[in-house]
Amino acid sequence: AHGRIEEHGLHVWLGYYENAFTLLRRCYEELGRPPGAAMRTLRDGRVLGADSQGLWISANDRVRRIHPYVDQTYASFRSISEDYGDHLYFSDGRGIHRLPLPSASSPLRIADIRSVRSILEEPDGIWAISWDRGLVHIANGETTQYPLDDKGDRLGLTVAALTPELLVVGTSSGLVAFDRVAGRFLPGRLFLEREQIF
Repeated sequence: AHGRIEEHGLHVWLGYYENAFTLLRRCYEELGRPPGAAMRTLRDGRVLGADSQGLWISANDRVRRIHPYVDQTYASFRSISEDYGDHLYFSDGRGIHRLPLPSASSPLRIADIRSVRSILEEPDGIWAISWDRGLVHIANGETTQYPLDDKGDRLGLTVAALTPELLVVGTSSGLVAFDRVAGRFLPGRLFLEREQIF
């Protein structure tokens, strides 16, 4: 769209996995946590990933598949949330799912929203950004959609918490702020207008 790449993450992970793990190791080293501290090195932590075969987890230099991807006809997982310790969220062609960790027993589908690019767990529920449906809020079994614009020209790419009241939403045309208390996008100019965000 507009001569820009529509894939997220490429500008951050130049060199992809080779550079990604080198960068992660350097970040842990620079933290300088004392011996015995939790997450002192990358080896102490978990790294989650996905490919066309399923979700995998890396811990203590071992990699294991924690959830197979059964339908390989369409490009694997669309989004994986951060690791919340005892669970994570992922999206695929069937919707958004909650997966318990470390057991990775059967995932629970929490919404039938597809084309999800980013998932965030917050105290007021799950927030997700869908490529074509906009911002999605899932709480107490209810799903609410907030379109990014009236025409459907703006594509949703990422969502992050800015403050307890505000979310920042990365779109194909810039950053927008969403007031989750009022349930509406803030009017006015886009932040970083015309920039590809995530």
